[in-house]
Amino acid sequence: MTRTGFVPALTQKETEPTVYLNPLSIERAALKTGQLARLVAPESRAEIVARVKEDDGVGLHSVYLSMHWAGEFGAGSGVNHVTESVVDPFSGQPAFKSSFVEVEPFAIGSYFVAIGENADKLGDIADFSSMQITEGEGQSRNLWRCASKSVLSKQTWTQATDAALNGKLLVMDTEHGWVTLSCANDAALTVKSFVQVEDKALTLM
Repeated sequence: MTRTGFVPALTQKETEPTVYLNPLSIERAALKTGQLARLVAPESRAEIVARVKEDDGVGLHSVYLSMHWAGEFGAGSGVNHVTESVVDPFSGQPAFKSSFVEVEPFAIGSYFVAIGENADKLGDIADFSSMQITEGEGQSRNLWRCASKSVLSKQTWTQATDAALNGKLLVMDTEHGWVTLSCANDAALTVKSFVQVEDKALTLM
């Protein structure tokens, strides 16, 4: 993740907010690599959500999360949400570099991705969301990854996509949830979003 998020080649290296832990820390926290986890501040109970990744370079009982997740790229996972509100008594420098957090699994009720503009409004029904700018066929697209604690109803999903996506919408039932197609014009249907009510990452082809 970069400061701006507008370099696709770099955002491919870390596509969403990611928390790095020692393999033994992952095991002790009952987590798995690739799973979403909650990072909770013990005193304020403020929390953020990030994807778990194994890193032998991180010490036991330590976690690492990039500080650059902000705005539409993943503001809900901004590390400063769980840092302590203390400053150095002499310089006034905030203690942003280290804080205690509790790490535990994030129970996914619904997981979905969306492709296209205005999909940031889908964040209103999500507890975790991040946006990645991708490139393909000479153009860039916004790819959103979202998760919610609750299992979305078809009515909630339809209302959310209605507000977020442009064009005529067609919602189709699938084995795990729904696919929403948005007709940008009369000539073609383009897939704009997908919701999967299941606890696993999606692979986009």
